[in-house]
Amino acid sequence: MSWDRNYRSLLSDIGVYEHEYCSNPEQEEFIKMGKDELPPGVYKETGAGQYFRYLGADQPEEKIQTFVLAQCAHTLRTIKNCAIFFIWLVMIFVVLVIIGLAFQIISSLI
Repeated sequence: MSWDRNYRSLLSDIGVYEHEYCSNPEQEEFIKMGKDELPPGVYKETGAGQYFRYLGADQPEEKIQTFVLAQCAHTLRTIKNCAIFFIWLVMIFVVLVIIGLAFQIISSLI
């Protein structure tokens, strides 16, 4: 698999590109062609063996980088919010344990 194919596949996985399967007549035409003879921008899916094109592949590199950075920032914010939630959960649990221990100590003294 070429670097370009890996790059586009990764960008497709994170939502920068979408892929569109070629029509049935095109599929038949590409099957007759060899893998090296495919027109530019047409790729063969490894699992199903169907041919497809990436939509949005003509986006400028700057726009792609901005999108990826925005998506990373969103993901980091989600991770931060999850971490804060679990920290608060642990803090509440610790307070409840301390209160429970205090009640046990007071009840044992009485």
